[in-house]
Amino acid sequence: MNKVAILFPGQGVQYVGMGKRIYDNYLTARKVFEEASDTLHHDLRKICFEGSSYELAKTESTQPLILTVGVAAFRVLIEHTKIEPEFLAGHSLGEITALVCANNIKFSDAVMLVKLRGKYMQEATPEGLGAMLAVNGIDAAVVKEECDNINVNNNEIVVVSNYNSPYQTVISGYKHSVETVGKLLEREGAQLVRINVSAPFHSFLMKPAAERFYKKLLELSYDRLDYPVVSNITAFPYTNSNFIPDMLASQMIKPVQWTKTMKFLQQQGINIYIDIGPNDVLKNLTKKNVMNVNVFSFDTDEETTLELDERAKDEVAMGDYEEAGYTFIERCLAIAVCTPNNCDRYENSEEQIAIYRRMKKLLGEYESDIKNSISTIVQMKQSLDMLCTIFNIKNTPLQEQKNRLRVLFKDTGTTNLFYDYVFTD
Repeated sequence: MNKVAILFPGQGVQYVGMGKRIYDNYLTARKVFEEASDTLHHDLRKICFEGSSYELAKTESTQPLILTVGVAAFRVLIEHTKIEPEFLAGHSLGEITALVCANNIKFSDAVMLVKLRGKYMQEATPEGLGAMLAVNGIDAAVVKEECDNINVNNNEIVVVSNYNSPYQTVISGYKHSVETVGKLLEREGAQLVRINVSAPFHSFLMKPAAERFYKKLLELSYDRLDYPVVSNITAFPYTNSNFIPDMLASQMIKPVQWTKTMKFLQQQGINIYIDIGPNDVLKNLTKKNVMNVNVFSFDTDEETTLELDERAKDEVAMGDYEEAGYTFIERCLAIAVCTPNNCDRYENSEEQIAIYRRMKKLLGEYESDIKNSISTIVQMKQSLDMLCTIFNIKNTPLQEQKNRLRVLFKDTGTTNLFYDYVFTD
């Protein structure tokens, strides 16, 4: 059974033109942009689609825009599919987007809230005082140890602000402190990437902003959560809406526990993750945290994501695979024979014939033997692997391969068995 988690990104994923495709194609998305613009008395569409990268990088502008794109994408997904997520989780700012999509916070309230959040964060430190740095390829415990050493020995402020994956963290604090730790980690083999933000998020330098933000959070009303939302701080779902103001304010000075969040979702049996919002940063992070699952970015895989529930409708029950097996293997053989040959090398023809014979033999064995679900799936996979080998021999274009496999899986109700053959990178 498929279990879906929806993931919402935070600041840093923005780009000029984000959300334009869904704005142009879906009335639902346009309504979200209009509501946000009306709330802020400013045309967010113009900034989002036509603004400069510099303007988008301003925290006060970025946060409402990322929230708006995320909510618009989520509503399009829910409206156009029958997907029912088991959990929602957001990275930093994305946690507020998740709470909006769970109908806990009103969208208009959230738009104003995150604009103030961005403003408070930007005003908490003078420009140029703070910095953030992504650290790749080195254990998170080593990164924390280096930060702690600098803080204790030099009375500095530099902390791990994001635990993104076992080997990707983000550090935040005073600019010179961040640079010092960065140089130390680089000597130990770390790869460093400067993050284009205007303030050192998730550090003690954000305390003034967190205090101001908390007062605003107390002014809002919070409804019952329609979906469980995982907290950045605890990496567990909220159990009571009364905790939300404290948690969202504390989140501004405490690290994002994304690695633990992904571990929690994995333990709940989540096998489909959908990154909702601009870009595909969380899609890539998910792949670094969880193995053997299906991960999609709505921004880059919109067509595939909207097909997810169609695939679920077409799935064959486990006990029915015995009956579907013969048809599946037969279809694989037919596709292998009928696919045009784009390779003229003579030696390939003998290899093709040998594979055809093995597929026919497999079909004969299937017809004569008593089957169970496990042996059936094994033989179906064998036939599918042979079909993919034929594609390679015949130099079949990748898109043609995917199209043929999509039809095969849909017609035989086996998409849920073979996601990786066509729906992942």
